[in-house]
Amino acid sequence: MKFSTCLAFPLLVSSVWATKNDAAVYQLNSQESDKTPVVTNKDALLYLSDRFDISDYYKIGDNRDEVIDFIDQQNELVDSKKTENNNAKLIVLINGISKPNEVFQSIKPAFNIKRANGYDELSHSIMTKFPKQIATIGNYSSIRLTNEIRLVSKHEQDNSLLKHFEYFNEKLMGIWSSFTRSVQTDNQVILTNKVEQDATTLKLINDKLFINELSQLVHLNSVAPNTGDSMFINLNSLFSLGKKTGYDSETYNFSIKVISDYLVALSANYDISVIALPADNNNKHLNNHLQKRSQELNALFKESNVNKRASNNGACFSSEDACNVGTSSCNSRGKCSQVKSGCWSCVCAATRNEGKTKTTNWSGFDCSKKDISSEAHLLLWTTLALVILFIGGIKLLYNVGNESLPGVLGAATASKKSQ
Repeated sequence: MKFSTCLAFPLLVSSVWATKNDAAVYQLNSQESDKTPVVTNKDALLYLSDRFDISDYYKIGDNRDEVIDFIDQQNELVDSKKTENNNAKLIVLINGISKPNEVFQSIKPAFNIKRANGYDELSHSIMTKFPKQIATIGNYSSIRLTNEIRLVSKHEQDNSLLKHFEYFNEKLMGIWSSFTRSVQTDNQVILTNKVEQDATTLKLINDKLFINELSQLVHLNSVAPNTGDSMFINLNSLFSLGKKTGYDSETYNFSIKVISDYLVALSANYDISVIALPADNNNKHLNNHLQKRSQELNALFKESNVNKRASNNGACFSSEDACNVGTSSCNSRGKCSQVKSGCWSCVCAATRNEGKTKTTNWSGFDCSKKDISSEAHLLLWTTLALVILFIGGIKLLYNVGNESLPGVLGAATASKKSQ
């Protein structure tokens, strides 16, 4: 049952101005309003539950008329930009935002959520209760694609996303490597909004949480969802980055831009609501979660050796299928082979051009890098030999110049000097 009752739209639930410590909610597929209302945690949950058709689980308090006005206004703004495509719905919860009202460069928050007693209950309800409630009402399946992404869908058997995220851990380093290369190749421009970014800065970010989360967004953007799907994404890497580098650092601000760019790109296929929680939100569970998740990723990165891509055997996959999926079958330049017990890696082979006049050797965990080691060795030793010959020639000439003349020539030279 919907809360909406087609009342007039006086504004609004609260006349309180938003502060820098208030959470901000963005509707990426909505028309912007002239004013940004400020609501409570409960009012925000009531609106979001209405968006996902699970409002039966939630009750309106004493301010019924004000809440319904707020919900109606937000729904009208969203409906005004609705297309014929019934996009899948996606909620993204981002922890650790220093300026929640400035996450996107050209998009204003749809509304703010008053800080009050923090946002723990809000986060738990959206990320844990919502998926269960949607699955129960629609008789859908709630599926964890990764530790950060949950999918609720009626298309469990033939779901494109489910298949797409199979072996994601094995694909991770390939996705990140390909993404960083494409950013540099594409003149340092990320996606369709033409925001210029520094590819060097991106490559210098070594926070495993950020690499993992951004790679998931990149991977998600490469496949279309099923109609009627609902997705929930919890991003915590910005909280981790801010604590490490500072919330005013170039690295932190750059990371926000990259993630916001990708969320805008995803809005072509998803009806997206983004909830930006302030960096000083005292979530007692978040630090413990990040510590545990970091340990899991450390083990994953160590196993896959993600920072040693130049090595042929830099990655170790648990099976031949995982190796083929994680390396795109070694990019058709080699073969996944068992190099030791429980470890499958690409064994790269040489390829020849169409005219069969040139042979190219390949290296890297997925045989994606040209192996120039043989040419480099040839150049090195040739250069070294030439240098040795040159030095030897100079030394020989010098020694010859210092030797005494033979006896006959020496006597002739002496007689000339005496005359």
